[in-house]
Amino acid sequence: EFPVGERAEGSVLDAAGERCFIVVRESNLIAVIDVPGLRMIEPLPTPPGPVRICRGPAELLLVPLYHDASLALVHPVEGVRDVVPLPDKPIPVGYHEPSRTALCSTFGDRICLVDIDGRRLARTIPTRKDPDPLAVVTL
Repeated sequence: EFPVGERAEGSVLDAAGERCFIVVRESNLIAVIDVPGLRMIEPLPTPPGPVRICRGPAELLLVPLYHDASLALVHPVEGVRDVVPLPDKPIPVGYHEPSRTALCSTFGDRICLVDIDGRRLARTIPTRKDPDPLAVVTL
């Protein structure tokens, strides 16, 4: 057991399976665990309210920020590179590699498509209640 902080809510492994990144909502950070060594590494600070996490392109971590309705693009060593504002509070996130687009489900019953290269909200897709961006990514 690792004391990562208050309200750990989402995690993802790096491509090599050597680092586990855990978003910790109320501590405003990403806890980093060295998996082979089973030890904590220096955490990555985030803006308020990180809720989920997924891998994006070129080592980027995609982190929805609930409190300020945005998506943080986080480098696993350098920290937050950019924050893209969203129209509603996001929770789950998925990534579609062929289009280099992040998909964030929001409480506004829509999915936000974020152009990762352009660092901008490309468009939204209205949905029924509680859309699942991972289902959209796999379609």
